[in-house]
Parts: sequence; structure tokens; C-alpha cells
Amino acid sequence: MKFLGGIGLGTFPLSNVFSVVNDTEAEKLVASFLDSGGKYIQTAPYYEGVDDRVAKLLKGRLRDEYYLCTLCVKNRDGVRTGQYAEILRQCDDSLKHLRVDYIDLFMTSTTKATDAPLAETLQALVHLRKQGKIREIGVSNVTLDELKEYNKHGDIRFVENRFSLLNNSLTEDFTAYCVEHGIDLIPYQVIERGLLTDRILEGIQPRPGDLREKKPEFRAEAQRVIRQWVSERLQPIASSLQTSIEALAVWWTLHQRNVSLCLIGATKASQITRALEGTRIPSRPDLLEQVNEAYQDLAADVQQRYSQTVQAFLGNVYVKTIH
Repeated sequence: MKFLGGIGLGTFPLSNVFSVVNDTEAEKLVASFLDSGGKYIQTAPYYEGVDDRVAKLLKGRLRDEYYLCTLCVKNRDGVRTGQYAEILRQCDDSLKHLRVDYIDLFMTSTTKATDAPLAETLQALVHLRKQGKIREIGVSNVTLDELKEYNKHGDIRFVENRFSLLNNSLTEDFTAYCVEHGIDLIPYQVIERGLLTDRILEGIQPRPGDLREKKPEFRAEAQRVIRQWVSERLQPIASSLQTSIEALAVWWTLHQRNVSLCLIGATKASQITRALEGTRIPSRPDLLEQVNEAYQDLAADVQQRYSQTVQAFLGNVYVKTIH
């Protein structure tokens, strides 16, 4: 399924984890996304205050104007539980807070530290689908073995894993399985919280309390390496297209095999506008080759200088998840 617009709106930033997003800006952001042809909106119960905020922002919109995804397993209190009864309860809780009659896509958020077999969690999801409370089932942050366990009866429609030009983690086996079983991929953290945007050219200095303040990929040395690479290798490509770094990153991701859409988090409407530019860049094999070569040069440089992969150098905690 190719979603209209090619971009999904991730609402995690609306919990003010990067900067404070006031109600006026949040309204502009969601309206800009929907009015530009976007449809897929994703939230989660553990995004503090976001479910109720999204419900308010969508009030007055026709239900078929948006495709709503929310997550389960990690509940509103941040507790991870995959028990059958708890998944049913989480669904009812999300329906209440989002003020909708059904959820288009109900997706597991994690397989870590759950207290139930994956089969039990899936059984609850299938039950909810039969009830009409959810339309489709997805899983996120899964290994190939975990995906196969969830999908024994062909119930999984989407997989959402962290993936970007800097986190080139989808293996051929993983992607091939998804293609074979009709499972679409939804990459998240596509612009790497700003590392793959024009802002990196001047350096990103997170404010006190910003989630990125303690993230290893935003340490000075990591930013220095990525900034130099973006400046020397990606910026010339983006400039030749008269577009932004983030648009180029989005375009590259959308041209990977079986990718359904790019999930983009934003705090301002202008960020969504720039990301959407990536959906309008023409498909060009030579351009894809240029970007791939740029990444390969970065990977070789990091390996030579630090004896690490790009993922490990950036402190990517999800290195193991796709393999």
C-alpha cells in the first residue's frame, strides 16, 4: 500500500521532547500535513498528553481524511505487557483518548521485556480486528525471527523499524520476507532527529531538556563527522536538485524496496513541507547510485578511522533488531 503523500506524521514531538510546541503551531502542523495530501498519523499512549492533543486537532475532520495508527504493548504508564486481556484494555483506552470508533492500524511497539508470548499478543490483536475495533495489524522494532513468529498465520500488514540513510539496517532476508508475505515497511527516524537535515550544516545544539541532549549520535565528534560528510557529499546532490537535505533523505528512503511511507516527526509545519519535497523528486537510478556511493564512502571512512560501522559509531541501539 502506497500512502497518499508518501509521508506519515509521527506525533512524538508533540509531547515537547525536543522543543515546546504550542497549540497554535500544533494545529498548523497537522492541518498542513492533511491539507498537503498526507493521511497517515501515528501516535502512542506513552507519548505524554499526545493522544488527547491529536483527538482535539482532528476534531471536525471527516474520519476518512486520516489513517490513524497507534501503538500497544507499552501502555500509558510506560509498562510493557503483551498479555491478551491487557492488549484488549489498551485498545479500548486508546479509542477513548483518541475519540474514534476504530483504529486503522494497531501496532505493537516492542518485543522487549514483555510478559507474554508473541502468539498471545497476536491472538488479542486478531480478536480486536474481528470486533472491528482495529482494521489492520502491525509490529515494530522486530527481528526477522520475531516477525515470522507474529506472522505465522499471515496477519501482519505492516512492519515499522528504525531505518535511514545513516541507519542502513534492512537486510535482504528481512526485506525479501516482507515482499513475499505482502508486508509493507514503514521506516521511522528517517531524518535521524535532525542529523539528515540542513540544520546539521551549522551543528545542532539541543536545548536543556531536549531528548537529543543525551543521545550518542549528537555528541560533538559524531556531529562533526556527519556534518562534514553531509556538507561534502549530500549537499552538492541536494543543491543540484534545488532541494533540502531532508527531502533527499526522504526520497532515498522511499526508493528502497517495499517501503510504504516515511514516518516523519516535526515541531513546525515548515518541516513537513520540506519533507514532502522528497516525494516530488523524480525517480532516477543515477541519483540513487550517487546517494548510495556517498553512504558507502562514509561507511568506509568511519570503519578506517574508528574501526566501527556507521550504526555503531552513532550509538545505534537498534543495530541488532533487523538481523
